[in-house]
Amino acid sequence: MAKTQKQQPKSIEFPRQYRVIGGDISLKRPGFSVVYVERDEQGISTITNVETMSIDNKTDKKKSKGQLLNDILVGIENFFPSENDNIPTFYVREKYITQHNSIYEATIHKAVGLSDWYLWKIGSEWHEIYPNTIKKLITGSGKADKKQVTEALSHYVGERQYANDDESDATAVAIAWLIEQKQINSYDGGTEEC
Repeated sequence: MAKTQKQQPKSIEFPRQYRVIGGDISLKRPGFSVVYVERDEQGISTITNVETMSIDNKTDKKKSKGQLLNDILVGIENFFPSENDNIPTFYVREKYITQHNSIYEATIHKAVGLSDWYLWKIGSEWHEIYPNTIKKLITGSGKADKKQVTEALSHYVGERQYANDDESDATAVAIAWLIEQKQINSYDGGTEEC
């Protein structure tokens, strides 16, 4: 039996201006962040703006799963760029790891599937990054808690007020992916630019 080789990820050609949409996807309160990036002539990337949003499906406990999914779709349609938008966009979400095959995980998969469908519809797809990788790239520790991640984000995007952990988590997804792609450096007390 022949061994299969691990496929190497495709090298990405980054344009002068682009954005990264980070997703922290769930059924009850998905969060999204758009991080705008510009590269200068030397290839040094600078984050120029960050916008966040979340869809609060936690407050109305009487909503059906269909209504929850519809609310997510409407939020995505309103927050994600339109088809006429010319700015290159990369979509990144936290990779979910199935551990217990629980009902909770099944609901996450519904929201993730909806996001897959939406990106397929607009001709794109998600990049994924593991939760521990996000924490390690942002804070230096794969065991960092949400508060440590949020505090470390200020080194990359400045002091910000997030409506909830889902918005800061989505921002962390986008920033960690930029670090992983060597577009910006992991904060070490020095410069954040690449």
